[in-house]
Amino acid sequence: MKRFESPTADLRDLKAEAVAGLLEWSADLVLILDAQARVIDAAGHFDTVDPAELKRWRGKLWADLVTQESRGKLLALLDAAMQLEPLQRNTNRTRAKASERSPEHREARLSEAKSSSSQQEALSSWRQLNHPLREASLPISYRVRRLYEDGPLIAVGRSMNPIVKLQQQFVQSQQQVEREFSRLRDLETRYRLLFQHSEDPLMLIDANSLRVLEANASCHEHFQWSGKRLANKSLSSAIDAKGQRSIRNQIDQLRASGQAEHVRVRHAKSKEEYLASVQALRHEGQIHVLLRLAPEAGLRGADREQLQSSQAWFEHAPDAIVICDQQGDIQKANPAFLEMVRLPHEGLVRGESLARWLGRGVVDLDVLMSGMKQARRLRHYQTTLSSEFSSAVEVDISAAFLDEQAKSLGLTIRSTLGPAASKPTRGPAMSRSMEQLSELVGSVSLKDLVRESTDVIERLCIEAALEMTKDNRASAAEMLGLSRQSLYTKLRRYGLAEYENNQDPTVQSD
Repeated sequence: MKRFESPTADLRDLKAEAVAGLLEWSADLVLILDAQARVIDAAGHFDTVDPAELKRWRGKLWADLVTQESRGKLLALLDAAMQLEPLQRNTNRTRAKASERSPEHREARLSEAKSSSSQQEALSSWRQLNHPLREASLPISYRVRRLYEDGPLIAVGRSMNPIVKLQQQFVQSQQQVEREFSRLRDLETRYRLLFQHSEDPLMLIDANSLRVLEANASCHEHFQWSGKRLANKSLSSAIDAKGQRSIRNQIDQLRASGQAEHVRVRHAKSKEEYLASVQALRHEGQIHVLLRLAPEAGLRGADREQLQSSQAWFEHAPDAIVICDQQGDIQKANPAFLEMVRLPHEGLVRGESLARWLGRGVVDLDVLMSGMKQARRLRHYQTTLSSEFSSAVEVDISAAFLDEQAKSLGLTIRSTLGPAASKPTRGPAMSRSMEQLSELVGSVSLKDLVRESTDVIERLCIEAALEMTKDNRASAAEMLGLSRQSLYTKLRRYGLAEYENNQDPTVQSD
């Protein structure tokens, strides 16, 4: 440690109050100890230790103020302080000893002091002690020096709380990294098990070159690949040229919409047919594709022909065909539906709600789903189908559930070309038309006129809802936001006897 060259001239005669203020300002915690290491006085910053706690320390042994594991380091600090020279010698005692010593003895003493300077520096190192507090322990790093040969000891401390917090954050971060690494390792193990034990050929290919990066055991079996590295393996050794073009088209669809249709491809040698599906993966800035080839050889000849016929009918049917889940989200749509909504490929509608293209949106979808839940099938529901790029088209929708659990339903949507046929008016004629209402202006009060207009509009909406739902009162009530009992009450109020006579016998009248 580099010492001051002229401390007497630079610092002059500092008084005890000035030295104390300097220590309080430069250190986080300062303890004054007697020869038995008992705390005589203490000073510290408020953010380091509570002043009331420091008052409690006075008069107690320093060893009683630290934790059990810190007492060994405390004794090492005290031993090091006793071996070091005191900061200031007693003047009278120094003069007496100097007069008794010869010049040769003084020179030997000086040489010994110089040789032990490195040892003194080692003995004056910082050591961390932990003070037990009520909330938590207080870590303080101390250095101890004697002020005089027989005088008190001074312990200068630095708070280690910032370093301890940083260490805790580092440990927590390390634990989080280890947990994440363990989770990723488990995921990789599960992926490897699923990948290698899949009965269908699975391979990871480069999206640009169609180069095979990785393949499972089923690929080696189907395409007679060896177990060596696949670094130079091309997809052309497994799939014929037409199938490779189809897979490239699938990859283009993935890049455009994130989804791609299944395609049929053939084995490069045996011409065996596979149903190919792709899924995009991003790794280190590169796009890779997981290719799954489902062999169709396992199907019986009749089943395969039936499946191909159903697929061909779905693709070439003149009417729009849509398969949705129980929430109305589109799972599959044929080209006729894409033509109606003016979209280029199926990936743009898959996963979207059918309500997006229905004329009345969610209202139409709710009526469809409500009717399906009651009868499991629906016929001739008339509405409009619109798109972002063309005007609305009047359509007729029929629907049915495709499974017993009602998890998916199929809809056929047929365009009703030509002018819309005039619909017959059902029920008795309205008591007053809008023209008749306008004639009442001036003869009745505005309040009565508004009430009469409200009745006309309400009756008109009820009749329209019943027309749209084909007299399905539950669906009409849901469309209007009414209960079925309220709907029947309004039917009697407006004298719509035709609808009232069709009342559900399970509903009680007022």
